[in-house]
Amino acid sequence: MRILRQMVPQKRNKTRYNLLDSEGFFASVSVETALRYHLKEGMELPDELLEEMRREDTLKYAKEIGVAYVAYAPRTRREVEQHLARKGIDEKSIEQAVQALEEYSYLDDAAYVREFVRSYAERLGAGAIRRKLAEKGVPQQVIEENLELSAKEQREAARAVAEKLRRKYRAEPEQARRRKMFAALCRRGFSYEDIRQVVDLPEEDADELF
Repeated sequence: MRILRQMVPQKRNKTRYNLLDSEGFFASVSVETALRYHLKEGMELPDELLEEMRREDTLKYAKEIGVAYVAYAPRTRREVEQHLARKGIDEKSIEQAVQALEEYSYLDDAAYVREFVRSYAERLGAGAIRRKLAEKGVPQQVIEENLELSAKEQREAARAVAEKLRRKYRAEPEQARRRKMFAALCRRGFSYEDIRQVVDLPEEDADELF
């Protein structure tokens, strides 16, 4: 049980109050929570009520952080979970906040994959795209269901990147240039067959490098 002696607006965040009793600070809540529970000086606050306010306030805080985070740039579910954890949010509140963001379409891993593919399909092969999405925590099934790249698109992308690499390594002897191009295209996740064709590398040399 606490007896609320003072409600002091935070200096750095005017949307939150610090709650004080006779011994000093014991909790902080948002203005919204304070209004919802009709908090006022002299009010008795049982431990159960304080815990209920804490859970509600933490969830609201987590949602606000999550919305701000995805508004800055597209994010995956895993990235938002990790961001909230770094802010000290508990696991249950993180799960509830992430579910709320998904319900309101702030978070959508499938849409994230499709947009990622549109952004990188001209620079990276499917292998590298899969790898980068996995690193961002997108489930493998979601990646495969939304990675819409035709063989023709991949071949054209590999050819475009190869042309840039050919100019980059134009001063190299022909064989060295092809080998460097092959290695660079491998790092970008293009398939063996696409690389071999756009680099025009003999199959025996390609097999040695792949």
